[in-house]
Amino acid sequence: AKPLLAYGAPISVYQMFNAFILRLDVIMLGWFIGRAPGVTLATVGVYSVTVGLASNLRKVNQAFNPIFAPVVAGMTATGDQQRAAATYARLAEWMLWILLPLVALMTLTGSVILLIYGPAFGQGGAWLGILGIACATNAFVSLGETVIMVQRPHLNLLNSSVTCAVAFGANLWLIPRFGVTGAACGILLPYVIQGILRYGVLRLVFRWRNPWSSVRPPILTAIIAFVPALMCRLFLDGIAGQVIAGLVFLAIFGVGWLHYRRSTKLV
Repeated sequence: AKPLLAYGAPISVYQMFNAFILRLDVIMLGWFIGRAPGVTLATVGVYSVTVGLASNLRKVNQAFNPIFAPVVAGMTATGDQQRAAATYARLAEWMLWILLPLVALMTLTGSVILLIYGPAFGQGGAWLGILGIACATNAFVSLGETVIMVQRPHLNLLNSSVTCAVAFGANLWLIPRFGVTGAACGILLPYVIQGILRYGVLRLVFRWRNPWSSVRPPILTAIIAFVPALMCRLFLDGIAGQVIAGLVFLAIFGVGWLHYRRSTKLV
């Protein structure tokens, strides 16, 4: 019982920290209603809707984790670190092919998406873009959390403790100065730091190789597709500009994905 408790206790605590971070921005916005620029009951309501939409990106990780966790656990238990690292890199590539177009759509067409809830929600377009990047980052780096949990769960506890402290400090500093936008940035920053910490653990503690060769294709494809889409977004006004920008991105990204799939099959 003692070894099981020693293994499970850090997991329980860092999961509690992660759950707290998920709602910290909304909680602190509620505390700053009427005290920070643009933070009202109405804007907090709009922000809460954007949080709910962006949080759906985390489900991408939830679709892969039940399969990935037992596989990587078996590999690391037998000491097959190289194979585990290769599996992680391949899964990271698949996740990016899914996450990047979704994030791009939230960034380019955020206001249009929010119009589903009513005209007043269109003001949250920029917040949805920032939160989309934050939640996609969280979903992506959660793969590293699974690997670390299997071998060194106390390192996940350390990472989550640092992330929680950064999230609290960032929101406390940003919200009074930038309002609701500060809250969105205040949740993006800790997730980026959490990703850096987990990457450092995988590289320095587990000696895993850099997965750049696997994740490079979706990232470069997204950059190539985003540039012309952003031009459309900047030079075309209104709903039409956002819709056209989103379609341009999807078209170019889709062509890039098809080209990559065909080229890998030929190799």
